[in-house]
Amino acid sequence: MRNEDKISIVYSTCNEYSFLWKDFLKLFKLFFAEKSTIYSTASIYCEYDGIKLIPTTKSKDQSFSSRLISCLLDNVTNDFVLFILDDFFFFDKVDVNVVDLAYDLLTKDNRIGMVCLHDMIPYSGRCNDIYNDDFGVIDKTLPFSINTQVSLWRKSFFLKVLRYGESAWEFENYASYRNKFYKEKSLYIKDKYCHAFFYVDGGVLNRGVIRKEAIPFFLMFNIDFSRYPKTLVDNNLRKNKMFTRIINAFKKRLYMFMSVFIGKNK
Repeated sequence: MRNEDKISIVYSTCNEYSFLWKDFLKLFKLFFAEKSTIYSTASIYCEYDGIKLIPTTKSKDQSFSSRLISCLLDNVTNDFVLFILDDFFFFDKVDVNVVDLAYDLLTKDNRIGMVCLHDMIPYSGRCNDIYNDDFGVIDKTLPFSINTQVSLWRKSFFLKVLRYGESAWEFENYASYRNKFYKEKSLYIKDKYCHAFFYVDGGVLNRGVIRKEAIPFFLMFNIDFSRYPKTLVDNNLRKNKMFTRIINAFKKRLYMFMSVFIGKNK
């Protein structure tokens, strides 16, 4: 990346998923960066072949969003953040030119809060607002207008849409709702750059289980996934009764609305 020293890389993970880290870093170094410092939202230090995962140790709680907020506030000093989830293993060379294009946009136009750098083709047919020849504007009325795909964020906007105590799924849903009330735009890369970051859709894990789509890539790059836990999901979760589900749905709607005005991060 042309602006590597001006962009902080944040790796969203937790201690329970530490079995992924060295495999992720192996592919990260192969396809993206030779040497780099990455800020992790876990509390354990890790290093692989010259790449350091710097931990976050002051999280308010262990939720996805709380760890991420602590990382951004305590560790990240740059104004721009490249955000990556822990099971987004890169399986091809990253097009760093796209990262540089996104960086240039963010530095020149403070109305842009985030640029999604993954395949957003589903949006391309439903978003009529074109920013330029390379990027489109994500319609704020669409679901997941804020999402956890690999993206380049303006740090201040990232903190603006985050709230303590949310899971990744809740963040995508609730932050997309909050996003409707903010002036900043979110962009997506157009079709010609759809593989700027090539990874298995949804990550290599699905509810703690390896996705079958990831196995050929694991074999190709000699990743020993036999040591991964078989599952990290509690299969004994019971379905809520209808009344409870209605109450929970109401609570979620109320929370979404209230979170626009409370819990903002400085």
